[in-house]
Amino acid sequence: MTTLETKDNLPRRLFAVLRQRCPRCLHGQVFHGPVAMHETCPRCGYQFGREPGYFTGAMFASYTLAVPILFVIFMVLWHFFSDTWPLTFNLFVTFIVFLPFVPIIFRYSRVIWMHVDWKLDPGKRL
Repeated sequence: MTTLETKDNLPRRLFAVLRQRCPRCLHGQVFHGPVAMHETCPRCGYQFGREPGYFTGAMFASYTLAVPILFVIFMVLWHFFSDTWPLTFNLFVTFIVFLPFVPIIFRYSRVIWMHVDWKLDPGKRL
């Protein structure tokens, strides 16, 4: 087995997603800053954004991650402040509290999209 070949199983893949690693080798870092991505994997050379608009599909992962977080924040605030805050103010505070989650969701949505694309489109593996 070469360094680029890895035994691909679900636990290894999920661990690589959690650690935000390359979908091909499962080891190379995807990001080198808070939102700055490497163009290619520093370990195996896999090109992350292979075509213009590639990460448009990451919006689905972003939505899937953001909605439950927004819902929980809203419900917690509503539970504690529904007697004193109007609904619109609760929504406003919900979005303010949500803002720190945006970079995290951005990063994970891109990584999740790359891993899903890697599993669904084996023709782009080279």
